[in-house]
Amino acid sequence: MEIIRDRETITRTIYYRGFCYIDEPDAGFSFPCDEHGNIGELNPVAAENLRKCLAGEYEVNDKGIQGYTNRYTEPAAGKCSCGREVTLPNPLDNTCSCGLCYNGSGQEVTPSWLCDAQGNPHDGY
Repeated sequence: MEIIRDRETITRTIYYRGFCYIDEPDAGFSFPCDEHGNIGELNPVAAENLRKCLAGEYEVNDKGIQGYTNRYTEPAAGKCSCGREVTLPNPLDNTCSCGLCYNGSGQEVTPSWLCDAQGNPHDGY
């Protein structure tokens, strides 16, 4: 198998403007924004809630711009010997529609369901 896309760790930070109720600090509102606090288009209900938060009509504390970072791994992909692209998310078994099986590194392997507990293929495979 030829690897055509390496595995990659993706890091994304999502920002929001947060408000929490004064008497219930674990509840409130959050509105998606960019890192500078610019809020994009909101649905009418959310826009009205934001207006009320900013105008002081709700008893809330403005928590300002907050963010959280999410990290995940995009799996590698390879070109099977049959020519099809195969995504490789599983460390053991990534099967092409032609029937060949590859591990997460793109090496052709016997599928794990055809192996014993030590990884040895059952007789005949």
